[in-house]
Amino acid sequence: MKKEELLSIGLTEEQADKVFAMNGKDIEKHKKAAEDAKADKEAVEKQLADRNKDIEDLRKSSGDAESVRKQLEDLQGRYTKETEDYKAQLRRRHDPRDHGQGRQVLFQSRRESLPCRPQGEAP
Repeated sequence: MKKEELLSIGLTEEQADKVFAMNGKDIEKHKKAAEDAKADKEAVEKQLADRNKDIEDLRKSSGDAESVRKQLEDLQGRYTKETEDYKAQLRRRHDPRDHGQGRQVLFQSRRESLPCRPQGEAP
């Protein structure tokens, strides 16, 4: 979109400048959302790699059944806490009440999520 196009449909210079300012804010908001999604993806990939390494180490373990059981319980506890921390981080990041952007709350539960607000609707 060019300023001349806006002027040709009857907008004033001031109105055209405001349209571009609003558009710039929208672009920055979407860039931030893309950066957040990339960070989330990288965090999940790292978590998966760490878990795969732990599982492989557990498989290679030549200890007795009690030490393997203890190691498994420790890993399960750690994974549960990490998963809950990560879900809380995602909820905070995507909670519309925190940012006023009306985005969907992710991972609230497996079967429940808040609906997205239609574009252009006031928060």
